[in-house]
Amino acid sequence: NNMGVITQPTGTLTLDKANLSASKVSITLPIANLTTGIPALNEHLAKPEFFDAAKFPTATFVSTGVKTDGATGADITGNLTIKGITKPVTLDAEFYGAGANPMNKKENVGFVATGTIKRSDFGVGAYAPNVSDEVELRITTEALAEKSKDAAQPVEPAPAASLDELVARVEGSHFTVLGLPLLPLRAFLSVRYHSTR
Repeated sequence: NNMGVITQPTGTLTLDKANLSASKVSITLPIANLTTGIPALNEHLAKPEFFDAAKFPTATFVSTGVKTDGATGADITGNLTIKGITKPVTLDAEFYGAGANPMNKKENVGFVATGTIKRSDFGVGAYAPNVSDEVELRITTEALAEKSKDAAQPVEPAPAASLDELVARVEGSHFTVLGLPLLPLRAFLSVRYHSTR
């Protein structure tokens, strides 16, 4: 098994309590930040037979719908674009916590979303099936609220334990996905594939 990580993405998250299915998430991933821990492999994956990073420097995911699944889960449907090719995908998201940042007092919210795609669907199918065509995606995201629901009131300090609690507190807030140089692990995409079947 091999795994690569794309650090420092950018994006936004908007939560809508009245209609959670209308909540939106958008994320842009810089392909140049793909790292596998093996420099030669990083360079190889940037070549035209794989990501062609010079021509297609980013990958994107833009949600088209959200369906809750229990107190902390959601199925997020959306369009994934890699190498200029856009395909619909569904990600299984799990809310893992929210609360006020002790330093800036703004609301933080964290999600992990997972899914499986075929890389050949996105023009990145070199060496399949000797190198597995199936790729497991894991998007780990911590987002920071740009503003609270009511600027006149401080953000509730107690952590939210469920999606209902979270959206009740920050309904309509606009979040920015953290991808700061000093905090590269706050938001990243990890990709796992199998060298052989």
